[in-house]
Amino acid sequence: MAKPEILVQSHQHLLTKLQKELTALTSGKTRVSRMAGAKWVDATEEHVRSVRRSIAHLEAILRQDGQSTPKGGSSSAQGGG
Repeated sequence: MAKPEILVQSHQHLLTKLQKELTALTSGKTRVSRMAGAKWVDATEEHVRSVRRSIAHLEAILRQDGQSTPKGGSSSAQGGG
């Protein structure tokens, strides 16, 4: 059974947002840090992996519904950074 159109649009919007975030992370425009003990450590690569997993998951959901994915599909969730 197909999901309601509003849910599909929401997934597509989130996918586009995550793809933009991935671009910013892999281009070096954005970095992610976290506290480890008493100091900040770079967690950008860890975050990139998480974003890629989220993108792949959303693309799978959209494929199940027969929806096309923005910006050429799953290529954004794969590859190096």
